[in-house]
Amino acid sequence: MAKAKFLEFIATADEYDALIMESQFIKKFRPPYNVVLRDDKNYPSLRIDPSEDFPRLEVVRRVKRDGALYFGPYTSASTLKEAIRTLRKAFPLRICRSGKPPIRSRPCLNHDMGLCSGPCCGLIAREAYRSIVNELIQFLTGKADRVRLELELRMKEAAEQLDFERAALYRDRLKAVEAITQKQYVVGRSTVDLDVLGIWNEDASFHVTVVFVRQGIITGQKNLDISNAQGTTEEIIGSFIRQYYTGTSFIPDEIIVPVNLDDRDSLESFLGNLRGKKVNIGRAVKGYRKELLELAQKNAREHALAKLKTLEHRQSALSKLTELFGLSKLPRLIACVDISTLFGRHTVGGIVVFRDGLPDPSLYRAYDLDNTSLQGDPAMMAYTLKRFREEEPLIFGSLDLLVLDGGKGQLSAVLDLIKTFPEASPPVIALAKEKTGDSRNERLLLEKVYVPGLSEPISLEKEPEVLRLLQLLRDEAHKFALTNYRKKHRSFLTHSVLDSIPGIGPKRKALLLRHFGDVNLIRDAELDDLLTVPGLPTSLARRIYDFFHSLSR
Repeated sequence: MAKAKFLEFIATADEYDALIMESQFIKKFRPPYNVVLRDDKNYPSLRIDPSEDFPRLEVVRRVKRDGALYFGPYTSASTLKEAIRTLRKAFPLRICRSGKPPIRSRPCLNHDMGLCSGPCCGLIAREAYRSIVNELIQFLTGKADRVRLELELRMKEAAEQLDFERAALYRDRLKAVEAITQKQYVVGRSTVDLDVLGIWNEDASFHVTVVFVRQGIITGQKNLDISNAQGTTEEIIGSFIRQYYTGTSFIPDEIIVPVNLDDRDSLESFLGNLRGKKVNIGRAVKGYRKELLELAQKNAREHALAKLKTLEHRQSALSKLTELFGLSKLPRLIACVDISTLFGRHTVGGIVVFRDGLPDPSLYRAYDLDNTSLQGDPAMMAYTLKRFREEEPLIFGSLDLLVLDGGKGQLSAVLDLIKTFPEASPPVIALAKEKTGDSRNERLLLEKVYVPGLSEPISLEKEPEVLRLLQLLRDEAHKFALTNYRKKHRSFLTHSVLDSIPGIGPKRKALLLRHFGDVNLIRDAELDDLLTVPGLPTSLARRIYDFFHSLSR
């Protein structure tokens, strides 16, 4: 309070409104002495919107309060992808990305593979499809036994009716469900949903691990870092609970904490109002809840130590980078430039920036190079850097090192450009892959760095930490430039292909895209599919069909 210049207050109706407003103000103004949650990553979640006629299962990384159901978060994206492949066998919902299933005369390949029930072709009634959706929701909320029992009953019922094909479908779905449930870690028989909070304090930084237990099964955990924290552990946890659960779509029945909270009653009331149901907050002293709390505490400690070790590795890599290339200071802000193109079309120049060895996406920039007459990667890279300096002078002036994805040509072009700048520019190096031999099948394993003033490149074989950092930087630049290239390419396909068909203007283009979902489905549509589009003349439907089929020939 000694640093406060003035005090302003807002009167609210009750404590609940005050807590909501406090959370919103902290997120908006980010005051330095309030708890600020820093998530270690945006974990993926599963989303289903029951309000849709034919809902689909999708993976998202941002939870919204849009009325949809969210499940997760899941800490391993690769494990989640594997689980989704099995889930789609067990619960064959549609996979198409459009808001509603496009109308088709025949099903897609996913239906033939048993991954979709074919609502686009009317192969499943809405009630039967809704039944699959409800089963999936029950399964994701931890009621796997109920789903398994229902599938067994349907399988036996179909077999008794001598409908062996339908019985085989239920058998395959049952096997898929069992394959998923066998991998789940069961910790208790309770049907209560729990969140277990572990906290670890290391050098004035707090690290929190939230372990998710759903219907007695550990479904994952989330690690968060708390910066600028002031107060006791009890105060930190109370503030954490208010902020964390205000921004999440799911609040469990019970939250287990490692310490007794003085404001427990107000927190329970606050969360109960958010959830619409009672929420219990308490400290576990025995049983499997205590074991879960010990697990969460252990994971918080391991997360804190891992973060500290990672920080030490980054600092070591930056120090070695400074020494290796003779930099005047530690390169806290490093930029990397890359070009992405295909036969000179849809060319994009991308620049990514790392701060203290970590990506800072807020400083990423991409530039469209199609309207230039430049030829060759070196000239495009120099032009990209020129644009970056002109449009982002503050960022460019703060750079400690500039890395180019390329070799001598790229380095020479950029150095020629830098000579024209009146102000001092950051040091420049170029990272290139070199062949390890003359064999045509030889892998490109050797990374070399070209440095101004040296005739031969520097090999980084003996500097793995520096090599790893530069590879991460280069790969991030490549991914960013490629992502923006693909966006341009998709936009080109979406607009130019449809625009080249006589009789299709903005309204009919929107009509077609709304009906089919994307250009690929329009291209693959049969004439009968096109004739079902409301408001599309028969002559135009035939023209669209002839146009795409003439391209395929």
